[in-house]
Amino acid sequence: MLDINTDYKAILKSMKEVFNLLDLRDEQIKRFVTDAGGNIIKAIKEYGGDHLHCCAHNLNLGCQDSIEILAPLRSQCRQICSFFHQSNVALATLKKIQKDDNNFFEFGKICYKLINEVKTRWNSSFYMFKRIVLLADNINEALLELKEDNDTKFKHLILSEKDVKTLLIVCKILDPVEKLTRVLSSEKTPTLGVIIPKLKHLIITITAINVPDNNQDPENTCLLFKRKLLESFSARFIKSFEDHDMQTATFLDPKYKSLKMFTIDEIKVIHSRIKRQIEKLKPHVDPKVSLSKIQKDETDQSVDPFLEIFDTSSDDIQGEFESYQQYVCTLEDSIDVLEFWKNKSIRWPILSQLAVSILCIPATSTPSERGFSTMGRIVSKIRNRIHPETAGTLIFLKENTELW
Repeated sequence: MLDINTDYKAILKSMKEVFNLLDLRDEQIKRFVTDAGGNIIKAIKEYGGDHLHCCAHNLNLGCQDSIEILAPLRSQCRQICSFFHQSNVALATLKKIQKDDNNFFEFGKICYKLINEVKTRWNSSFYMFKRIVLLADNINEALLELKEDNDTKFKHLILSEKDVKTLLIVCKILDPVEKLTRVLSSEKTPTLGVIIPKLKHLIITITAINVPDNNQDPENTCLLFKRKLLESFSARFIKSFEDHDMQTATFLDPKYKSLKMFTIDEIKVIHSRIKRQIEKLKPHVDPKVSLSKIQKDETDQSVDPFLEIFDTSSDDIQGEFESYQQYVCTLEDSIDVLEFWKNKSIRWPILSQLAVSILCIPATSTPSERGFSTMGRIVSKIRNRIHPETAGTLIFLKENTELW
């Protein structure tokens, strides 16, 4: 447990205590994945570690930078959510109108609640905008019904046609960002190898989104928002595109081994660096594997039979490297890449060693963030005297329930 004082010295001291407790040596620690907190980054620098900025945090910060352009509309949406959450009469009116619409249009029995923005929760602005777009007509109808007693009280909350159109386009722009955040936040599959391809695809997707001219909005707020978002992502992720571990991880993910998102010159540099890396691993791997020991993965339908017969785990690094490049991959996104390399460890023993060491690096600090959320639910106001060891044990049990 950290002391109340969370300056970099206190964090550094706690890091060393944890590493000693876990019997971790410096050479076993590959990268430190954290948010942009200056204190934690300085502690890692003092320790001599290699820092990797959490990609999900970067996505969230890029969105926050850009959403400032929507400040007036964002403020209106937050006020609408707060109003309906704080007023039982208003909430009951909104539910009644939804039920009437559901019965008339045969939508079913679902009545949605408004979702307010939480600054520390990723994509919460998107969820708020999306729900308000869904309920825009119901919200306006409820506000009009409530303002009969006071004509001016709720006037500023009513959504105009321009507001709804703007929110609709903003949601269309933010939707791929939310989907990518979910992919990168996975705890059960490697994520480092998908960062560069997915980020470049995200930028292409957002660039391709058409923002129509809006006569009611001469400044074209949506276009400004889109440009700001793309600028923010390009600035925040430029280091990610140049990160050697991320480039290597991209190559070691069989879905992206062609490195199509890079230029020819960049690919040559990446290939040369990877060959140097596996050259260093060569003394630690026994390259002499007989052909009889190479077993075809029965679940893998993407192997070329011709290559399978004549491919061996040669001591020639160039041969192993080229064999992997010629491998025909039809893996789905849901396939665990580490499982793939485990199955191919006999066929490509040196590359599989590199894959395990690189792909184990997470792209985000999501597991830690979820641990903090769990701690917040366990160490609550009514359990504020719980012993740190007891809290730690409960958090461990909660985060590892699938093991029992």
